[in-house]
Amino acid sequence: MLIKNRNTARKVTFLNCFHPEPVTIVTFLFSALGGIISHTLIFLNLPEKTYREFHNVILGLSYDLMIAAEVALVAFLISLIFFNKAKKLIHGIFLTLYLFFLFIDLNYVFQFGTHLPFSTIEYLSEVESFSSTIQAVFFSLNLWLIIVVPVVAYIFFLLKIPRYKKFSFLESVINLFVTMVLLIIFIGLFAVYPNSYVSKNLNDPLTSSAGIYFYWSRNIEKEVKITRPGHAIIEITKILVGKKTTDSKYENYPLIRSVHNLSCQNNNNDNISLKSSLCGNSRPNVLFLFLESFRAVEVGAYGSPIKITPHFDAWSKKGVFFKNFYANGFQTRHGQVAAYCSIMPNYGSAIMKKYPDNDFYCLPEHLKKMGYETSWVFGSDAAFDNQISFLPKIGIDKIVDQFSFKSDTEVLGWGFSDKAMYQKWIEVLDKEQEPFFSSALTITNHHPFEVPQKYKLHQGQDDTHKYYEAMYYTDGMLNEFLNQIQDKPWYKNTLIFIFADTANYQQPQAAYKDYEDFIRTRTQIPLLILGGQVKHPYVEERFFSQIDLPPTVLDLISGPYIAPWVGVSMIDNNQPGIAFTNRPGNYWGVMSQAGRYYNEANKRDHYFGFGGDDKLKQDYKELGQSWLNVTKWLLQENLFWLNNEK
Repeated sequence: MLIKNRNTARKVTFLNCFHPEPVTIVTFLFSALGGIISHTLIFLNLPEKTYREFHNVILGLSYDLMIAAEVALVAFLISLIFFNKAKKLIHGIFLTLYLFFLFIDLNYVFQFGTHLPFSTIEYLSEVESFSSTIQAVFFSLNLWLIIVVPVVAYIFFLLKIPRYKKFSFLESVINLFVTMVLLIIFIGLFAVYPNSYVSKNLNDPLTSSAGIYFYWSRNIEKEVKITRPGHAIIEITKILVGKKTTDSKYENYPLIRSVHNLSCQNNNNDNISLKSSLCGNSRPNVLFLFLESFRAVEVGAYGSPIKITPHFDAWSKKGVFFKNFYANGFQTRHGQVAAYCSIMPNYGSAIMKKYPDNDFYCLPEHLKKMGYETSWVFGSDAAFDNQISFLPKIGIDKIVDQFSFKSDTEVLGWGFSDKAMYQKWIEVLDKEQEPFFSSALTITNHHPFEVPQKYKLHQGQDDTHKYYEAMYYTDGMLNEFLNQIQDKPWYKNTLIFIFADTANYQQPQAAYKDYEDFIRTRTQIPLLILGGQVKHPYVEERFFSQIDLPPTVLDLISGPYIAPWVGVSMIDNNQPGIAFTNRPGNYWGVMSQAGRYYNEANKRDHYFGFGGDDKLKQDYKELGQSWLNVTKWLLQENLFWLNNEK
C-alpha cells in the first residue's frame, strides 16, 4: 500500500511538470484570432477570389500565427519579472496593443493597398492631421470585430481561469520552461511554410501580415549610401532634352541642360495639332489644380461605366485631354515634387521631408524670375508633409492654407471643403497681377470621404462607395469652379492644368485583368488642360507623367532655360512620350505607345505591347532601374542644382 501511494504521488508530480501557463496560451489564441479576423476581412474585400488569393491568405495566416506566438512570448517573459503578480494585466495590455495595431493596419490596407509600413512612424508628430480619419474608423464595424469583441471575450476567459494550484518550485520552473519552449516551437513551426515559399510577394497584404510587413518595410526606405552610378547616368542623359551647358559651374551636375524649345514658334498654322490648341500668348497665366486621389479608372472619359464624373467628362470634350497620363509616385508629396520640379520621385524617403536642405530648381522659381506672381492654396494645414517649408523654397511666395479661412468655413474630412477652397482660390486669383502662376490642392476626396447630403449616392457605406461619393462631389465642385471663373477678366489669358496628385487604392470596379490593369488602376490619373488660351479640343494619345509638366509650360512660354528637369515638353511632336511610375517596394513601370514594362516587387518582370522587340524590352527595364539609382544618388550628394544659384 505504501509503495502504491508513492507511485501515485510520483505520477501526479510528473503531470504537473507539463502544465503550460493558461494565461499565456489564451493570449496566444486571441492574438491569433485578431490576425485571422484581419486577414479574413482583407480576403472578403477582394474583387475576385481565386485559388491564388486563397493560397496567399494561407501564407499570411501562417505569419499571423507566428506573430501571435511572439506576442504571447514577449508578454510571458515580461510577466516573469513581476513574479505572476501582474501577469493577467501585462498579458491584457500586450494583447490590446497588438489588436489596436491590427486595427490601424487593416484600415491602412483598405486605403493604400499594403500593410502599414514602418515609414508611417514619421507621421506620429502630425497625428492631428488625421483626426477626421481617426474619428471615422473608430465608429466602424471593424473596431468591434478587431478590438472590442476580442478584448471583452479575452477578459471573460481570464476571469474564468482559476487560481493556480500550488506547484513546487521545481515544478513551476519546469512549467515556465515548457511554456517558453512551446511558444518558440509555434514561432518556428508557423514560419516554415511562408518563409520557404520563395515566390511570395510581401507587398501583397494577403501574403504578409501586419507585424511582418511593418518590420520588413523598415528597409524599403533605409538610406544606404551608394557610389556614383556611372552607367545609369549615361543611360539617363541619353534621353534628356537640351544640351549640356559649357558653363564650368554646372559641370558636376549631371542632369543640368540648356533648353530652348520652339514648339509654338514652329506651329505652321496646323489646325488639328496639340500645338495649335495651346500655343498663343507667350506669357499666359498658369494654374495647376491637384485633385486629391482623382484616379482615371473612375472617370467616364477614361471608360468608367459608373457615371460619377459627368462634368469632367463634358469638360474633357472642350479642352486638351490626355488619355495616357500617370502619377510618378503614390502620395501627394511625390506628385508635387514631380509636377513642380520635374524630379523623378525617389525610390525611398520623401524628398520634401528627408532632403529639406537640398537644392532644387523648380517651375515656380523660374516663372517668378520671368515676372510671374506665385501662390498656392490648400484647405488644410500647409505644415503637413513639410509643405510650409518646401514650397517657398521652390519659388512659391504666397501660401494660403487653413489659417487663412474663416473659422465657420465648412469642414469635410481632412480640411475645409473643396467648395470653400475654390472660393478662397478665386479670391486669391482676383488679386494677383498678371501674369501669375498659382496652384491649389483639393482635400475632400481623401478618407474618410465626407460629402454633403446632396452628393450621397446611397449605394453602400463601405469605403469604396464613400470614395465614389467623394469623386462625385469633387466632380461637382470642379464644375462650379470652372463655371465661376469663365467670366473673370484674367480667364482669357489662362491655361488650367487639371490633374490628380496621385491615384487611389480602393478596390477596382472589376477584377484586374492582368498586371497592367493593376498598375493602370493604381497609377493612371487624368490630365485636362482648359482655359481661355485653349483654341480647340484635342485628344493626346501619347504616354506622359507629372514630370513633363514644367517643360511643357516653358515650351508654351517659348522661353529658354537651364534646369535639371527630366521631363519633356508634351507639345513637342518629336517626343514619343514615356511615362514613369513607382511605389517603393511594390512596383515601378516605364510606359509608352511602343510598349510597357512593369517591375513587380523587384522580383518579376511584366511586358506588354512590345511584340518581338526584345531590345526595347531591355532598354525600358534598364531605363527604369537607372532612374531609381540616379535619383537616389543625386539626392544623396545634393547634385540636382547649385547651392548658390538661388
